[in-house]
Amino acid sequence: MRILSPFAMPGFAVLWSGLSLSIIGDQLFAVVFTWIAVEVFGGGAGYLSAAQAAILLVATLLAGSWTDAHDQRHCMIAADLWRAFVLIFVVGVWSMNGEVQAWLLIVALIGLGSGEAVFRPALQSVVPRLINDTARLPAANGLLDATGRAARLVGPAMIGPLAMILPVKHFLSVDALTFLVSAFAVFSIGRLRSAKRGSAKREAFVASVLRGFRATRHHPVLNYTLATYGLLNAAWNTVYFLALPMLIMKNDIKGPGNSGIGALGLIIAVYGGANLIATLIFGNRDLPSRPQYPIFGGSLVIGFGLLLLAPIGLLPHEWMLPAWLLVAAATAIGGPMKDIPFAVLRQSSLASRDIPAAMRAYLIVHSTGMLLGWLLMPAAIALVGPTGVIIGCGTVTLAVGMAGLAMYAEWTEPVQYTA
Repeated sequence: MRILSPFAMPGFAVLWSGLSLSIIGDQLFAVVFTWIAVEVFGGGAGYLSAAQAAILLVATLLAGSWTDAHDQRHCMIAADLWRAFVLIFVVGVWSMNGEVQAWLLIVALIGLGSGEAVFRPALQSVVPRLINDTARLPAANGLLDATGRAARLVGPAMIGPLAMILPVKHFLSVDALTFLVSAFAVFSIGRLRSAKRGSAKREAFVASVLRGFRATRHHPVLNYTLATYGLLNAAWNTVYFLALPMLIMKNDIKGPGNSGIGALGLIIAVYGGANLIATLIFGNRDLPSRPQYPIFGGSLVIGFGLLLLAPIGLLPHEWMLPAWLLVAAATAIGGPMKDIPFAVLRQSSLASRDIPAAMRAYLIVHSTGMLLGWLLMPAAIALVGPTGVIIGCGTVTLAVGMAGLAMYAEWTEPVQYTA
């Protein structure tokens, strides 16, 4: 299979092995953290998620000038070690106090958010340099995307078995261990093929922030996707990590382990499994001549899927969980459908030195959209309830996809690989 061809590059194979574990740990943490927050704060958990988005935004704004002046591989190692240290600290204090406190949750969010702000842009720069044949970029991005999708299956599926042998706090310990493994994998790449060092000259703060936006503004599809990126991610996360958990609690839905969190974990796991299958399909294809079709078509699939979640609450109780699982599996197709061609388009259309800056621009837009969305969602849920919020998020996602297709249906541009 073409999608497996990047494994012939030793550096990429080592990188993938480390990332596969750390992303599973992240998904494990995300589901557990979400459940605890919703259980304690209800709809107000949106404010805690807003804090997470704000942390990522600030960290992304501050990180650019420093990271661009250093070897991107070293930045990735530092980010992994930092995240592992913060999680170990949180677990240690939690153990001493006997319970988790609000400030500890904020510390965990700061550690993970700041690490992500450094790691993800650096990864976008390192991957094209590890792939000798740039025609393999779709497959490489497909494999990395498949890792994230598979993590949505494996991570949540681990919750039930781990809960039988580990206290909840040590789910964070597992996540910390995966970051250490990832750091070692990235370190090992240096012995196989050194990544190109970034410029030794550090840019001014404002210049480092704006460079990613300037790099994409003349590319119509990348520019439109940048403008709507935060909105789409806010919609999806609001549905699956706030509104849906509230509906599961409201309807007393039980999953594996006869628990509500087991039901949520099962839904996310099924979503991840379907994600993975779709990734293997779309990652095995060349970048189409008009990549806007799958990019915006993926938004349509996700939008329809979000809308279909809403009426399931009207079904008989015993049908709700199977129906949510079925819709989640169908919706998951849209993610790889749009994300893989979008990643390849960004890596192949921009200058190599602008790729990390462009990724930071997307993180800035993403975190800003998430921040505004999470701040508004508690009030929205109080006004229209979780079902109304799901309908609103699905409608917005559909509108973004339809507008993109309407505006850029005729756009075409020869793909120029410049990595």
